[in-house]
Order: sequence, then structure tokens, then C-alpha cells
Amino acid sequence: MDTLPTLLIPGLAATARLYEAQIPALWRLGPVMVANHTRRDSMSALAEDILAHAPPRFALAGLSMGGYIAFEIMRQAPDRVLKLALLDTSAQPDTQEQKEARKLRIRMAEAGEYDALPGLVFPAWVHTSRGEDRDLKAIGGGDVPRDRTRGFHPPANRDYEQTGFAAFAVRCSCSLAMAMG
Repeated sequence: MDTLPTLLIPGLAATARLYEAQIPALWRLGPVMVANHTRRDSMSALAEDILAHAPPRFALAGLSMGGYIAFEIMRQAPDRVLKLALLDTSAQPDTQEQKEARKLRIRMAEAGEYDALPGLVFPAWVHTSRGEDRDLKAIGGGDVPRDRTRGFHPPANRDYEQTGFAAFAVRCSCSLAMAMG
């Protein structure tokens, strides 16, 4: 059986720890890497940087903002992605409400209000029945490092228009899976 490397991209406030439970299972299928999505100042530059560190061909999964980056990777190098999983992301442009919520989180990060950030993003990521699950909170939104305001700035501080992504999903030639929580 041929192995296929898997590249995972976390969401805006998440780190590699988000995929901690999935990595062992995925590793049986091939090498696994988690992209660093904090080093550049635009979606296109993030995608370019991630592609520079990625294997020649791979399976790609992106959660939330990681899905936005996955779309940009597909725009830049569709021939390199053999399988694509889009998790809790959207092909539609952000609403004004979403843009304002993101700007609020950026201001909070800049002001050092890290402890409040998970409370803003976690409820949107999990079912209400798991809302008080401490272990899940630690993985899904409670691990915003205190020195990680840069992770909130570059791509999040821009109005990232997703024009054409809905049409893209229809013409995608790779295996495509989409899941919403």
C-alpha cells in the first residue's frame, strides 16, 4: 500500500495540539505534519509558506481558518493535493458579524486578554452537551499561547474574501470531504 503524507492546518486560535488525538491514526497511513499558520501576513503568503514546507503531494485538512488556507493552497497548487478535507469552514465570504467578531478577538489578544479568548471560540466549535468538558476545552480553544498574538494578526486582520470558493468545490478534481460540527 502506498502511503500518502497528510498535512493538517489548525484554526485561528488553535495549535498543533488540536490534532493530538488524530495524529496516531493518520500516521498509520503515512507521515503527518501540522502546518505553522502564524508566520506570514496574508492568506496567500501563508499558503505559499506552507507549500514550501510540504511534501510534493499530500492529503490536506483544514479546520475553520485552516480551511480558508486550504482553499488558497488549492488555488496555488491544485496538482499537489490528492485529498482535501474541509472541517467547519465556509466557502462563502465572511459576514460582517464574523469580521467584527474576529476583530474583537484580535483586539483582545493584543491587549493580553488571553484567558477570555477560548470562551469566545469554544462554544462555536463543540456541541452544547460538551460545553463544560475541560479536556476538550484544553484542546479546542484553551491552548492559545500567551505569546501568540501574531497568530491572530496576519490573516485574521484582513477581510479575506472567499470569492469563487463555492464554485471551486464543484470543480475540485481531488477527493473532497466537508464536515461541519
